[in-house]
Amino acid sequence: MDGLPRLGQRVTIDLDGTLVDGVFFFPATKHDLAPEGFLYADMTPKPEADVRISIGKAYENVSDERREATEALAEDFREVTGLSVDLEVIERVPKRMGIGPVEWTAIYIGVKVADTLIEKVTSDLYAKAKQRFTDRKAKGEGRPNKGFVIYGPDGKPLRRWDTENGDSDVDEKR
Repeated sequence: MDGLPRLGQRVTIDLDGTLVDGVFFFPATKHDLAPEGFLYADMTPKPEADVRISIGKAYENVSDERREATEALAEDFREVTGLSVDLEVIERVPKRMGIGPVEWTAIYIGVKVADTLIEKVTSDLYAKAKQRFTDRKAKGEGRPNKGFVIYGPDGKPLRRWDTENGDSDVDEKR
């Protein structure tokens, strides 16, 4: 690839022999690195679990209510799918600024999930997440607009939903 990745592009980089997945925002400088060697809240290790749920951004505070709701969602996923589910909470980084009108949750299906199971797992995760987010909106919890994106093992979006637009064809957004 010539030059830098495009803004928002998923990337994998090598940090001292450890492969790290993330999203490109800007070229890193030494002061952007956390003590453990990862870019502040923008890069995390590849998931070991079958499914990983990620909430928060480097510019937003994640409320206790949102953490608890996401932990409950992870537990629901474990019960419905029988898969291992990890929760990743990206903590706010001081002095980071951003606009997040929608409370997005990323749901990643790991590489260990067999191709034959991906469609069923995606369908199960979608139904359970949609129910949870609709319930939270009805109760007035968190931001008024909520949404989620389910990503496949290749990092590409499989399904997307938000409280404002409902179901979205992922191909329309590319």
